[in-house]
Amino acid sequence: MAIHSAVGASRRATRDTNQYSVFPAPRAGIDARANIATNSIDTCITANNLVPSEYGMKIRPGYRLWQTGLAAEVRTIIPYAGEAADRTDDRIFAITPDGIYDVTTDGGTPVNKLLFTETTGDAGFGVYSHYVDGAGNDLLFYADAANGLFEYDRVTDTWAQTTDITATAGSINAFDATEIVYIVSHKLRLWLVPRNSTYAWYLPILSAKGEAEEFFFGAKFKHGGELVGLYNWTVDGGDGVDDKLVAVSKAGDVIPYQGEDPSLASWSSIGTYFIGTMPKGVRCCSEYGGDLYMLSTLGLTSMRNLLSGHEIENPTGQTVGFKIARFLRNDLRDYGEENGWDLKFVTQEGEMLIVTPQRLDATYRQYAYNLTSRGWGFWRDVPILSGDPWLGRVVLGDKSGNVWRMDVNVDAAENNGANGTPIKYSILTGYSDMGTPGRYKRVQNIRPNWAARLPPTYSASAKYDYDVTLPAALPTTPVEDAALWDVSNWDQAFWESGVLTPEFSMQGARGHGRTVAIAMIGESTQESILASWDIAWNTGHFR
Repeated sequence: MAIHSAVGASRRATRDTNQYSVFPAPRAGIDARANIATNSIDTCITANNLVPSEYGMKIRPGYRLWQTGLAAEVRTIIPYAGEAADRTDDRIFAITPDGIYDVTTDGGTPVNKLLFTETTGDAGFGVYSHYVDGAGNDLLFYADAANGLFEYDRVTDTWAQTTDITATAGSINAFDATEIVYIVSHKLRLWLVPRNSTYAWYLPILSAKGEAEEFFFGAKFKHGGELVGLYNWTVDGGDGVDDKLVAVSKAGDVIPYQGEDPSLASWSSIGTYFIGTMPKGVRCCSEYGGDLYMLSTLGLTSMRNLLSGHEIENPTGQTVGFKIARFLRNDLRDYGEENGWDLKFVTQEGEMLIVTPQRLDATYRQYAYNLTSRGWGFWRDVPILSGDPWLGRVVLGDKSGNVWRMDVNVDAAENNGANGTPIKYSILTGYSDMGTPGRYKRVQNIRPNWAARLPPTYSASAKYDYDVTLPAALPTTPVEDAALWDVSNWDQAFWESGVLTPEFSMQGARGHGRTVAIAMIGESTQESILASWDIAWNTGHFR
């Protein structure tokens, strides 16, 4: 009997003392304004190449070569959608310091369309505007601070300096197309801003040529500075939806105007706001969804925020950029006078993207904001000097004369998508006391849950008591791309279903502490969404 008891005891299951929890992927994204001890796992301390999405945290897209052979930096990308239903009129133009190039053909060779007279300074850092005149002509304009205003003729497929705009009789200034640095369409009317000025020219409604009138903004700029640009802002002021014209100065004065005709008394300003000094260039404001977003040394805000009384300099305020204000202000302080700042909306990804100049260590960092989950993450390792969405994907230009398209799942791939490098990602969640404040915890296992064709490689660890370092070593390179039915051959391919499926793999953890966070780094070569982590842990005493 004693022997049977001993045998029975040896087979009796050991009581499981572990507790089990799920850390959901922090869809609220980075929150740099919050105290690290807020005990929230809805946000994260950092997320690189993992961006909040509708289902979790998504690996950003990779990029492949579109065209190469440009002899200088690609400083502006212009997508043009023509009238032809078969898209034969569509174009992609790349602007370099020496001219305008057609880079429409995937895998093709750049075709020079125009050579600039001035190739130094800010040549190539410009803005563009589509405009349809009263005759139904679909026009495209480009302007930069070094060379002025140019117009694209779709019929002849040529670019030329604008020559058919003059100043009205009695104007204080003479109109000079080579001085124009900014152009925008507002209520069917073109506005043009000369360099180093506090006034703008406007043309008659539905006209792209003729006599232009002056309008002076400078008297209302309390903090001084030249006129950076004019922007549309759609708002319901109580008497229906209306488009306002917003003037922004270099020093940060923001003045919205209402009315139909700038020459009439009904045209007037409806407020004055201050957002701090603007970064270098004219691409620091952008319109989306009826709102106007603006980038300044105090961070990112919008006209809706300003109208609601939110103070951009208040880190606890609920402005659109308050969660990443600390990081963004540092970048604006260090790189605010460098070219390369841009504010874009990537509708296919449902994201707003803040493009920043190349950093001193030659790396790149962009701020990505999911418009649905309202969470921030970082893009890293994408060499964006310029870029714009085209057919739902970002086309970007770099400093080496290359044009890339972000439509693959690896980085720096060849034109056919081959030989790219895995996208490196990292994340550190917020800290949690796991419901047992003050008591020590020890994490036993961590298991990330992915929706992916093939799970990314990863190295995960538990971090304790506000350690903000990431794992130092990456795991081995992931399995090469799997094959699809009707594409690859038997006995030569690793087969998979071609649909996103959950993937699970567990790693051990070590250490102990009173608060817990998860740190993870890895590499991905597939479309991947991080859904959550399962963790096993146990609790010690208060000591």
